[in-house]
Amino acid sequence: MGLQGVLKRAELPFVSRWINDDIRPIESQRRTWGYLMFHNFWLLVNCNITTYLTGSALIPLGLTWWQAFICIILGNVIATAVVIVNSLPGSSYHIGFPVFSRAVWGMWGSQFVIWNRILLSLDTGMTTAQFVSYIVFSVISLPVIWIRPHRLEKFFRFACSVTFVFFLVLLIWALATMGPSGFGDTITSGSALPNTGGPDSVAWLMVYGIVSTIGSIAAGILNQSDYSRFATQPKHAIVGQAISFPFYGIFSSLIGIL
Repeated sequence: MGLQGVLKRAELPFVSRWINDDIRPIESQRRTWGYLMFHNFWLLVNCNITTYLTGSALIPLGLTWWQAFICIILGNVIATAVVIVNSLPGSSYHIGFPVFSRAVWGMWGSQFVIWNRILLSLDTGMTTAQFVSYIVFSVISLPVIWIRPHRLEKFFRFACSVTFVFFLVLLIWALATMGPSGFGDTITSGSALPNTGGPDSVAWLMVYGIVSTIGSIAAGILNQSDYSRFATQPKHAIVGQAISFPFYGIFSSLIGIL
């Protein structure tokens, strides 16, 4: 089979170049995401190594633990508001990010938004070993990718249970291995910083911390409609995310600080 044959087999049925089954509005039978599904979704997204390291990475900059914690809280509050706003097109009209982009950029202009997300990842600065690890991870993830989003409820329940228990165990381990100084190293600032002034002042480092907190989840915020389109009702996406998103984002980062 030649390349044309392979591409033909991968092609989805379509009426025109502007619509196919992947991007048409979600029918009522597949709108299965309620409060709990959105809760579980953000538990899995925010309880990860990236969020964990976001908290711990602010301490070496010179911020105290409470300054870093304020950055994390403010960053998550701002991000929560943007998450909810970005989820409204999906939860109200049940359309995904590519379709909603057409309302802003137009039919052809929306191609820029889609290709921008794809091409930006090419400049990752990966080593060969890291790239091989990424390929291995992608292959391992394939069985899960085959599960349709509207059928993820059982998988989410299992994954959330394992993830939450793991992070609690990680917190207990971190507290148990602190050594004789206990919280001393954590609650003591490593360096004296000016309150105002240049880029190394407390004020600017806190701004950096807030932006870093938002940036760690910015990609997921942007295409929020891809998930919220499965909401049974708009309020499920709003309430389900308004509580779970900031809670687990702050919880995971706090573990990283400790």
